[in-house]
Amino acid sequence: MQLQTLPKRATDAAAVAAAKQAASAKGAPAVGALDSSGYGTLKAGDYVIFSGQYADRRAAAAALKKLKGRFGGAKVIEVASSGGGSAHKTSASSSGGGTAATGKTKAPSAAQQAAGAKAIQDIQNSSGADYSKKSAKLPDTLVTPGAPPPIDKSKPAGGGTGSETFK
Repeated sequence: MQLQTLPKRATDAAAVAAAKQAASAKGAPAVGALDSSGYGTLKAGDYVIFSGQYADRRAAAAALKKLKGRFGGAKVIEVASSGGGSAHKTSASSSGGGTAATGKTKAPSAAQQAAGAKAIQDIQNSSGADYSKKSAKLPDTLVTPGAPPPIDKSKPAGGGTGSETFK
C-alpha cells in the first residue's frame, strides 16, 4: 500500500530514507520506496513510500485498515510495469524475471546473470565519456550474479534525544 509520495525533483536520497524510517517508526511493516517512473500503473515523477507486498487487493485492504489511523493518506495501489487489468498489488522488485500479477519473483537464469555480469564488468573498465555512453545504454533492469542479500526484518534503530554530550 502507498503510504506517501515524494516529488522526485525536490527529493534526495536522504529524504527518501528519512520517510522510510518515519513510516517504520509509526508501525508500518516492510517499508520500501520505489521510483514511480518505472511502473506504468503509477503517475511518473514521484518516489512512492510503500508498506508490504500483497497477493491481492483484499489482503492489501485488510492491512490498510490496520494502518489508516496512522497514515491518513495511505491507499492500496497496483504496482506493475504496464497499466491496467490486474487486480493484484505488488511492490517493486528488480531481481529480474518477476511477475507483477502475482508479486512473486523467480530466480534469474544463468544467461541473465552472465549478461548482467558482462555489462557490469564492461562499464567498470570504462572511464570518462565512454563510461557515460555505456551507462546510458544499460537496460532498466540489470540482473547481477549471486544470491540476493537476506531481508532485514529488524526494527529500525532508535534515535537519541538530540542533546547527548560527548566528552
